[in-house]
Amino acid sequence: MLPNIQKIIFIQNYGNSGSSLLQSLLDNHPKIMSIPNLHVVELYDAWLKITEIVKKKKINMTLDIIRQILENHLGKLFTPYTEECFHEMGENKDKSLYVDKDVFFSHFAICLQSQKNLNLRHLVVSVFTAYNLCFDKKFDDDCFILYPAHTRPIHYVLDICQQFQKAYFLYIVREPSQNMGSVFKRMHDIKMYGNYNVVKSICSEILNEYVLYWPINNYHCYNKTPYHDDTNNIVSRYIRLEDVHKTPEKIMQEISNWLDIDFIPSLMQSTFMGLLWHNRKQALRANGFDENIIKQTYPDYVNKFDQYRLKLLSYRERSYFNYGTANYLENLIYILLLPLLLLYPFKVEYNHQRFFFNMKNHMNFWLNIVIKNDMKYKKIGLLLYHPIGFCLLYPLFMFFIYGHFLIKIFYSYYDSRKFLWQLWYKKLFHDDSKNYVKPLC
Repeated sequence: MLPNIQKIIFIQNYGNSGSSLLQSLLDNHPKIMSIPNLHVVELYDAWLKITEIVKKKKINMTLDIIRQILENHLGKLFTPYTEECFHEMGENKDKSLYVDKDVFFSHFAICLQSQKNLNLRHLVVSVFTAYNLCFDKKFDDDCFILYPAHTRPIHYVLDICQQFQKAYFLYIVREPSQNMGSVFKRMHDIKMYGNYNVVKSICSEILNEYVLYWPINNYHCYNKTPYHDDTNNIVSRYIRLEDVHKTPEKIMQEISNWLDIDFIPSLMQSTFMGLLWHNRKQALRANGFDENIIKQTYPDYVNKFDQYRLKLLSYRERSYFNYGTANYLENLIYILLLPLLLLYPFKVEYNHQRFFFNMKNHMNFWLNIVIKNDMKYKKIGLLLYHPIGFCLLYPLFMFFIYGHFLIKIFYSYYDSRKFLWQLWYKKLFHDDSKNYVKPLC
């Protein structure tokens, strides 16, 4: 039978703030049912797709339909996800973490059979239950679902939240300037983010709560303000990544008290499905607590001048989350000089690898248009295929491509500075910190 679980814990990140670590610490508690990392972050998308197909085709919701959609949206459940090093699990890094599709869906089918009408809560609990049964982990009604909110849009999160009688939102934050350095590194290393302005995108996410580099659309991400006001049934609190690494036992004890669960040794171990986890490959590899993680400075992406400017920009966040307050001189610099200091490019903006990567993408974009004989440029394409036309037009065509690329670079710089000035003005005259999530301890 499907357990009648009515409590859910949402883990919310603040950029690169250790949300996966926090999930891994809560993973092996007998009162918390979890699924590794972000494997179910698209579960709500799957639910929308299921309901869309049923409504559009006017057919009954069958296991075959549900299985096909879940396989498309939850594919990470069925393969050892190498990005997060789930192929190097366990004490000796010799175990892989994934489940067999047929075994998972056999459990899932049994969970569905116990419900007359499938709704969103049944789907969430069924997926979590089926996955945990693959590891012989069983839970009773009096336990929690551990779900990664992970800066998803508000309607995604609240639609799931409203399916449960009690919801806890646990935010984990990190020193803002160091946080932005870490996200600079992530955006630089991941090719799909190559065409986005790094400085504008990251300052928008960390300081303005707005995601600009999502492939589908932009949205408000609620990474430091609550998704929902505190009520008797919905509560939001934050902890700091630095405190998790420095005083882990104290923090995990506070979380246990807040959730009203027993403090047990597994809360001090970083595991997924009971297997030791050693962090993702882009980060400093470590299992569990390591103060070296919070001491990183990312000098390849952020120099000292950049870090100073980022600290000034984030003075509201730094003050509220107890990372230091601005003194009289820094306040004076913020008011009078920061707009001028922001004119100077950040190190990550003139990184030569990123420059040539973007230029190559730009060239390929235009060349593919001509080669594929796009109707708008069909005549140019035909002329370039002719030897004489190639000799005459190719230099002009390449001049156009390079010129267009340089215009994009200058526009990106102008657009980012305009955004940073608007952000500076907003932070100067509007104290948004009064709306931030409250501390757990």
